[in-house]
Amino acid sequence: MKIGTVTFTSACALFVLSWAALSLFTSCAGGATSGDTRLRATKVEEIMLDKAEPLLPMEKQLETKEESFNSVVTAKTISGYDEAPDEQATIEAARRLTLSEDLRVRSPELLARLDKPETEPLPLAAHDISVVIAGHRARVVYDMVFSNPSARQVSGTLMVELPQGASPCYLGMYQGEGVTKTKDPATQALLPPQPAGAEKLLAPEIALEKSWQSPGGMTDWGELRTARVVNPVQGREVYEQVTRRRVDPAIAEWAGGNKFSTRIFPIPANGLKRVVFAYDRPLQFTSGMLSCPVPLPLEIKAPTRLFVRLAGGGVKNAKLLMAGREVPPAGTGPFWKIVPEKDLKGAVLFTAATTVADVSVLAGSDPAVPGKLLHILYAPPVPAAAAAVA
Repeated sequence: MKIGTVTFTSACALFVLSWAALSLFTSCAGGATSGDTRLRATKVEEIMLDKAEPLLPMEKQLETKEESFNSVVTAKTISGYDEAPDEQATIEAARRLTLSEDLRVRSPELLARLDKPETEPLPLAAHDISVVIAGHRARVVYDMVFSNPSARQVSGTLMVELPQGASPCYLGMYQGEGVTKTKDPATQALLPPQPAGAEKLLAPEIALEKSWQSPGGMTDWGELRTARVVNPVQGREVYEQVTRRRVDPAIAEWAGGNKFSTRIFPIPANGLKRVVFAYDRPLQFTSGMLSCPVPLPLEIKAPTRLFVRLAGGGVKNAKLLMAGREVPPAGTGPFWKIVPEKDLKGAVLFTAATTVADVSVLAGSDPAVPGKLLHILYAPPVPAAAAAVA
């Protein structure tokens, strides 16, 4: 038995962010692919101001991670697909998986040239990772603050590792420096004291809180400028127009792989830069179970908070597993909050059972499309005899 699913993709994408009054983050028309949701971008190396240094070769490592994860949660037996593991067995397999660090990811880096010819990562001052589970997808939002120890203004390249099947969906940068220069930055909350709700994190424009009062003084990040999707020709035209006005733009490039990069400018001298980046990724769905690795960095380089929310219904027995143990919810929804220690061993994994076995439903809306949007993922059980014939 075969079924079809409809997924919406873009055939190509060029991410352009202008520091002038005009800011763009565009999309070209695309088609549908079977079982995969990917944006594919044409290369724009010819208009990059600085050639971005690639991430360390992670393709094979990521492929191995995903295959290892999938093999744990996939319901297969030696004789075929005739028997699915029970829920407790699947949860136990997931728990064992969190005892290792195979599902952890490389921390985002902002690379810049300071006192040496080669680039080096700027210190990460604060990092919030928010994950919203909605239907059979997860929205992951990175809220990051980097510090520039140099006495001069610099530009940098943000490098983010993406999991297999992920699609970037948002990029925004705040134009202020956040802290009051007369105050001690160490006593100020660099990121919002309260986590954002699911409705804000799932919105097309992820406008996070920009100012708040903390014991060290007022934190204000100023204006938020977001990127939009444009086709490559329009992106090049905008880039040239902005450059002629002597306003430095940023080009963000993603070609459907596991690396996302964008040029960040300006990064103030002896100052801070706040960047927000988000991507969507599919969940692993097998025999009535949904699972999703939570992107905990391999190295905790700065104060880090992890927020995980479940939006909507359709699932039961939702659990968050960390380093072999279940994390109790911190609020309704359910909602989990983790402040990981720097020496934490293990990984973090979300798992839940669907209320209807073998079926997962994702519903929503888009201002550009009338009515409701519905995506149904159906994985029917295949009898052993039929599997043998196939």
